[in-house]
Amino acid sequence: MYGEAPAARAPLVLSTASRGVASSAVGAPRFTGEFTRGSAKFGFLKQDGSEEDMFVLPKSCQAFGGVLPPPGTRVSFSIVTDGKTGRPRAEDVGPEITVQLYSGTMAKSSGQFGFIQQDQGGDTMFVLPLTCEAFGKTLPPIGTRLVYTITTDEKTGRPRAGTVYPEGPNGGIGYWAGSKGGSGGGGWGAASAGGKGYGRSQGPRAQGSYPY
Repeated sequence: MYGEAPAARAPLVLSTASRGVASSAVGAPRFTGEFTRGSAKFGFLKQDGSEEDMFVLPKSCQAFGGVLPPPGTRVSFSIVTDGKTGRPRAEDVGPEITVQLYSGTMAKSSGQFGFIQQDQGGDTMFVLPLTCEAFGKTLPPIGTRLVYTITTDEKTGRPRAGTVYPEGPNGGIGYWAGSKGGSGGGGWGAASAGGKGYGRSQGPRAQGSYPY
C-alpha cells in the first residue's frame, strides 16, 4: 500500500533569500515576513524584500487561533485585495515553515491508521492518529485536504506521514475547527517536523462578517 516517498513538488517556504516569495505545497504564491506591531483589531507585517508594511487582520491569522501573533514572529502569508478598501492585505497568515511539506487528500481510515492520496502521485501514504495533533490526534475525515511531512517509521523502516496539518485555503498550513459543534479540536502544526501542534477546544468557526 505504501512504499518509497516520491519526490515532492516544493517546500512551503523555500527561503527568505528568494526576495520574500515562496511556494506553498500546492503551488499557490506565498510571501514571508515578520509581524511587527498591532492592536486587538489589526496589525502590520514587514514583508521580506519590500519597504512597505502589509496590513493584516486577526481573522486572517487562524493558524494563530484567530488572533495576531506576537511582534517578531516569522510568518508566511498570501496577499489579497481587500473588498472594502481595495488595497492589498495579508491573508492566510501562518508560521514560517522551512521543512519539506507534501500535499494530498485523506483517502482511507480505519480509526487506528489511514492512508493519504498524494498529489505528487505514487503510493498512498500511511498515517497514524498520533501524527495528526492539529486534528486532536484523530485521523481527519475522508476527503480532507492535508499538508504533511514524511518520516521513516522506526518499527517498519518504511515511509509514513510525519506531522499532518490541514491545508489552508490558499495553500500551506490552515486551521482545523473540528466537525462537531462545541467539541471539535482546532489547531495548527508547529514549524518543525515532529513538533507539537497547537490545539484549541472549540467547535467550527462562526461564519459571517468580521469587523475591522
